[in-house]
Amino acid sequence: ASDVYKRQGKSFEYAVSGYRIRMDFIAADRIRWTRLEAPDGTAGASGEEEIVRTDLRPGVFLIAFTEADGNVIDIFDLQRQRVFINYITNDGKRFHSETMIAEVTP
Repeated sequence: ASDVYKRQGKSFEYAVSGYRIRMDFIAADRIRWTRLEAPDGTAGASGEEEIVRTDLRPGVFLIAFTEADGNVIDIFDLQRQRVFINYITNDGKRFHSETMIAEVTP
Protein backbone atom coordinates (compact mmCIF):
# COMPACT_ATOMS: atom_id res chain seq x y z
CA ALA A 1 0.00 0.00 0.00
CA SER A 2 1.25 3.46 -0.82
CA ASP A 3 1.23 6.19 1.77
CA VAL A 4 -2.02 7.58 0.31
CA TYR A 5 -3.83 5.54 2.94
CA LYS A 6 -1.88 7.33 5.64
CA ARG A 7 -3.30 10.64 4.33
CA GLN A 8 -6.95 9.62 4.60
CA GLY A 9 -8.42 11.35 7.63
CA LYS A 10 -5.62 13.92 7.77
CA SER A 11 -6.09 17.65 7.50
CA PHE A 12 -3.70 20.45 6.63
CA GLU A 13 -3.88 24.24 6.77
CA TYR A 14 -1.96 26.82 4.79
CA ALA A 15 -2.15 30.52 3.99
CA VAL A 16 -1.76 31.97 0.51
CA SER A 17 -2.64 35.40 -0.95
CA GLY A 18 -4.62 36.40 2.14
CA TYR A 19 -6.60 33.15 2.19
CA ARG A 20 -6.26 30.54 4.94
CA ILE A 21 -7.28 27.14 3.59
CA ARG A 22 -8.00 23.86 5.34
CA MET A 23 -7.64 20.74 3.20
CA ASP A 24 -9.25 17.56 4.57
CA PHE A 25 -8.36 14.26 2.91
CA ILE A 26 -11.68 12.46 3.38
CA ALA A 27 -11.04 9.47 1.09
CA ALA A 28 -8.30 8.17 -1.20
CA ASP A 29 -9.90 10.11 -4.08
CA ARG A 30 -11.69 13.00 -2.31
CA ILE A 31 -10.78 16.18 -0.48
CA ARG A 32 -12.80 18.86 1.25
CA TRP A 33 -11.41 22.40 1.10
CA THR A 34 -12.60 25.20 3.36
CA ARG A 35 -11.70 28.88 3.26
CA LEU A 36 -11.08 29.72 6.91
CA GLU A 37 -10.12 33.30 6.07
CA ALA A 38 -10.67 35.11 2.78
CA PRO A 39 -10.00 38.72 1.77
CA ASP A 40 -12.89 38.62 -0.71
CA GLY A 41 -15.54 37.88 1.94
CA THR A 42 -15.89 34.18 1.08
CA ALA A 43 -14.62 32.83 4.41
CA GLY A 44 -16.57 29.70 5.29
CA ALA A 45 -16.96 28.61 1.68
CA SER A 46 -16.11 24.96 1.15
CA GLY A 47 -16.45 22.17 -1.32
CA GLU A 48 -15.75 18.52 -1.85
CA GLU A 49 -13.76 17.57 -4.90
CA GLU A 50 -12.81 14.32 -6.57
CA ILE A 51 -9.04 14.28 -6.93
CA VAL A 52 -6.47 12.48 -8.98
CA ARG A 53 -3.39 11.87 -6.87
CA THR A 54 0.11 10.74 -7.68
CA ASP A 55 2.74 9.74 -5.16
CA LEU A 56 6.02 11.25 -6.36
CA ARG A 57 8.18 9.82 -3.57
CA PRO A 58 7.59 9.06 0.13
CA GLY A 59 6.07 12.15 1.75
CA VAL A 60 5.66 14.02 -1.55
CA PHE A 61 2.47 13.77 -3.58
CA LEU A 62 0.49 15.66 -6.18
CA ILE A 63 -3.26 16.17 -6.25
CA ALA A 64 -5.23 17.57 -9.16
CA PHE A 65 -8.87 18.58 -9.30
CA THR A 66 -11.32 20.86 -11.05
CA GLU A 67 -13.54 23.23 -9.10
CA ALA A 68 -16.12 25.73 -10.28
CA ASP A 69 -13.57 28.54 -10.75
CA GLY A 70 -10.77 26.57 -12.38
CA ASN A 71 -8.22 23.78 -12.18
CA VAL A 72 -5.90 23.08 -9.25
CA ILE A 73 -2.66 21.12 -9.09
CA ASP A 74 -1.10 21.07 -5.62
CA ILE A 75 2.13 19.35 -4.68
CA PHE A 76 2.45 18.52 -0.98
CA ASP A 77 5.95 18.02 0.42
CA LEU A 78 5.29 16.75 3.93
CA GLN A 79 9.00 16.27 4.61
CA ARG A 80 9.67 20.01 4.18
CA GLN A 81 6.16 21.10 5.30
CA ARG A 82 5.54 22.95 2.03
CA VAL A 83 2.76 23.03 -0.53
CA PHE A 84 3.17 24.24 -4.09
CA ILE A 85 -0.13 25.59 -5.38
CA ASN A 86 -0.84 25.87 -9.10
CA TYR A 87 -4.19 27.30 -10.14
CA ILE A 88 -5.57 28.04 -13.59
CA THR A 89 -8.81 30.02 -13.75
CA ASN A 90 -11.50 29.20 -16.28
CA ASP A 91 -10.44 32.25 -18.31
CA GLY A 92 -6.82 31.04 -18.46
CA LYS A 93 -5.12 33.10 -15.74
CA ARG A 94 -2.37 31.18 -13.98
CA PHE A 95 -1.27 31.49 -10.37
CA HIS A 96 1.59 29.76 -8.57
CA SER A 97 2.40 29.98 -4.87
CA GLU A 98 4.56 28.13 -2.39
CA THR A 99 3.83 28.23 1.31
CA MET A 100 4.22 26.38 4.59
CA ILE A 101 1.64 23.77 5.59
CA ALA A 102 0.73 22.51 9.02
CA GLU A 103 -0.98 19.25 9.83
CA VAL A 104 -4.02 20.00 11.97
CA THR A 105 -5.41 16.49 12.31
CA PRO A 106 -6.66 16.00 15.84
